[in-house]
Amino acid sequence: MSSTSSGSKGLYRETHALLDDLAEATLDGTRKEHMEFLQTVPLLIIDDLGMRKLPLTAAEELLEIIMRRYERASTMLTSNRLCGAPHKRFNAESSFMRRVARSRWKLDFLRRV
Repeated sequence: MSSTSSGSKGLYRETHALLDDLAEATLDGTRKEHMEFLQTVPLLIIDDLGMRKLPLTAAEELLEIIMRRYERASTMLTSNRLCGAPHKRFNAESSFMRRVARSRWKLDFLRRV
């Protein structure tokens, strides 16, 4: 966890590392505590969405994290992929993107240059 220039706390994780952490927490019996931590950190930055092939459960895991944070804390998703039609561009995340597109959420994708 780190802090921003304004002193706010935040957590930066690459998508695959975040999902690996969650899988490890599931195996060692601390998944509930880990999800509570992810739910309450003021700013969660999930980087490199769509850059690696992810496990089949990735869409559900990412959706659960975002649903738990919705209207409670800030979440930033980043990707180097083009943003034109993200649901057509991501591999394991395509299911996640379709669910988000059908939901009431508005997600803004930031593309690093």
